[in-house]
Amino acid sequence: MSTTSDVQELYIGLLGRAADPDGLAYWVGQIDAGTLTLEQLRSNIVNEQPEYANGLGLDTRTQLVNALYENMFERQAGEVGLTYWVDGAGSTVPADQLVYALSNGAAATDQLTLDNKVEAATYYTANTLQAAYTNALATASVS
Repeated sequence: MSTTSDVQELYIGLLGRAADPDGLAYWVGQIDAGTLTLEQLRSNIVNEQPEYANGLGLDTRTQLVNALYENMFERQAGEVGLTYWVDGAGSTVPADQLVYALSNGAAATDQLTLDNKVEAATYYTANTLQAAYTNALATASVS
């Protein structure tokens, strides 16, 4: 996966939308320069970004897990998966690491859905001027 795809995956999972052009360029530049890691970006989104704090950051663990499944795979978590991530061994995985934990354990059909969302997000961001960018259109681009 490329840095662009990795960053888009984080935006899709944690914010439910494609990255804005300036934001994507900034984060990819920081990561590619070695100034920042993907882990630090994940932590930044969850711990410092108002958009996350006022969205998924307000959710219970159950709501968070289901929202990530919806954002990434276009479905609710099944009973087994939900129990694992909420009450089982996966319950200790911090919110900022759940996106990659879910991605790494995704079934083939879920991974295909996520890959298609990343591709759509990348296309949207690459073909949208910052001035024309809206969160609503960025969300629609990955729905």
